[in-house]
Amino acid sequence: MMTLEKQEIVCKWFGTIAPGRAAVRYTFLKKREFFDYLSSFESFFIVLSEKPYRVKKTDFGFDDIAFSDNNGELLLFTTTHEGYAYLNKKYLKDENR
Repeated sequence: MMTLEKQEIVCKWFGTIAPGRAAVRYTFLKKREFFDYLSSFESFFIVLSEKPYRVKKTDFGFDDIAFSDNNGELLLFTTTHEGYAYLNKKYLKDENR
């Protein structure tokens, strides 16, 4: 359902630098159907404990995922197997307003 824009071997991606270890990074053009598909999963990951932390594998798997806008500005990324997620601060709701 997605159009592959590019596929490349990388050792660095959002949230991770993995010297000596490579991964395939896929870049897709956005489509509403893809976000509908992602919303069918329970979660990207679930943290089961804080110390030591354990991450439950969900139906999504352990793939890292990142979203950027048309200008390349990062919106969100996960380092799924480690249980990390980052959301660009400008999209966080200010509770003080």
